Formats: sequence, C-alpha cells, structure tokens
Amino acid sequence: MSKNPQGLLFDDQSVMDDQIMAQRQQIERDIAEKQPLIGEKLPISCLVAEYDAQQSPSFHNNALNLQKKYAYIRRVRGDGNCFYRAVAFSLCELSMQNPVSLFRLALIN
Repeated sequence: MSKNPQGLLFDDQSVMDDQIMAQRQQIERDIAEKQPLIGEKLPISCLVAEYDAQQSPSFHNNALNLQKKYAYIRRVRGDGNCFYRAVAFSLCELSMQNPVSLFRLALIN
C-alpha cells in the first residue's frame, strides 16, 4: 500500500492494472487507425510475393495453389471477430454480385 498526494491509501496493484488497461486501449486504438476492419481487394500475387520460396517453401507453394483458384484476397483485421466479419462480408459481396449464387448457397443448407 502507498499514499497518494492527498494522503489516501491505495493499492499499487490496482494502479498498475489501470495503467495496463490504458496501454492496451491505446494499442487497440493505434491498430484501429492503421488497419481497416476489411481491406481493399488485392491481387493474390501480393500474397505470393510475401512468402519467399527459399525461406518458407510450403507457404510459398500454398500461396501459388491459392493463385490457381482465386484472383483476389481481402485482408481482415485479426481482432477475434475476423472470421465472422470475413464470412459476412463475403456473403454480402456475393449477394450483390450474383443474387442467384447466394440462393444456391442457401439451398445447400
């Protein structure tokens, strides 16, 4: 226990917890400013270029395989809800581009 300038006792741990929470919130704000929830469409070649064939051959090969099937990628901020956000955004995008394909997807279930 310590005394603050007003002479009141307070717990050092609670002060440290408050500082940690403030730092965490600042980090979250910084990430939110720098990385959008959902990014722009990028050519899949950007993903292939990220992985060096010598340093990480399996990742590079997997990116090449993705390139055979898909033309674009969209980056999503990894914040715990990224999977749900990506699926929901993809379904919305699909319904705007081709409503019939969304209907087919609904029939599968």
